[in-house]
Amino acid sequence: MGGSSGRVLVVGAGAVGLAYAAAFARAGVEVHLFVKPAHVPALAAGAPVLTRIDGGARRVTVPVAGLHTAPDTVRGLHWDAVVLAVASPALAGAWLDELLAACGEATVLSLQPGMHDKTRLLGLVPAARLVRGIIPFLAWAEPLPGEPAGWSGVRLYVPPLARTPLDGADRARVRALVQWMRAGGQPAMASASVDRQIALGSALLATLILCLELADWSLRGVDARLAAAAAREGLAAAAAHRGEAPPWLRVVVRPGAVAVAAWLAPRWMPLPLEAYLRSHFTKVGAQTAAALADLRAVSAAAGLPCPALDALALALQARRTAR
Repeated sequence: MGGSSGRVLVVGAGAVGLAYAAAFARAGVEVHLFVKPAHVPALAAGAPVLTRIDGGARRVTVPVAGLHTAPDTVRGLHWDAVVLAVASPALAGAWLDELLAACGEATVLSLQPGMHDKTRLLGLVPAARLVRGIIPFLAWAEPLPGEPAGWSGVRLYVPPLARTPLDGADRARVRALVQWMRAGGQPAMASASVDRQIALGSALLATLILCLELADWSLRGVDARLAAAAAREGLAAAAAHRGEAPPWLRVVVRPGAVAVAAWLAPRWMPLPLEAYLRSHFTKVGAQTAAALADLRAVSAAAGLPCPALDALALALQARRTAR
């Protein structure tokens, strides 16, 4: 594995999967997609189009060498890497066992934020084959709700200095993925703290996003007190799950900081942020709900009080039931 040639199977044809597929393809890698049968007609009709809006808008097509919907069609081919670009709950399916068994000794890149995702994957592949990463960009299918209808494709925004951090037991596999991503225009780096970043980042993001959902996706309507308290409890639970002391980040997560961030974010980001957040996190609503359930379970097991997480869970259940 490594160099400019190779073959990669991207699992999931959502915006994130296509963004990474575009990077690998630009690096000279042969890219295949593993998708649900319902997505095949649209993908087969033509190469997806991806638009980057950072550093000047530019469009690129995503050449796809093959579309696959069943493990049997990937068996017998040599795969250098399998990129799992699906939400955490999808990893629970038996399909994943069959797919990874059919991909030989390929590196498995996990981009999922779930607390138990690594354990699940290590039950399927050796630690030497597993690489974990964090998605550092925003990617979405056009048009977003409320935007005028037009050509469809994927839009990508990579914040300044953002890079995909990657970590794994086999450093050579990590380096190969980093080289491919960089060659394809997707900034990446090797990091020894990805697991910790995933745990704490997921706890913080999940609680804040769920508070945003309660506010009907209005940043100005977020209950800053509840959001800050739930985020602090979530960070403490994530640290306890890792056997660590609560992180210093809890000190700065206060209602005032949440309110300022909610005011600044839509003014700083070059995209309709609220529409993006509603669209993306509605699709992965099961993932954020599962993250909240995990944080509450860890809190209970560790004897940590979590009244804000409990209140958030009750309010979320009532809202989703009503809808």
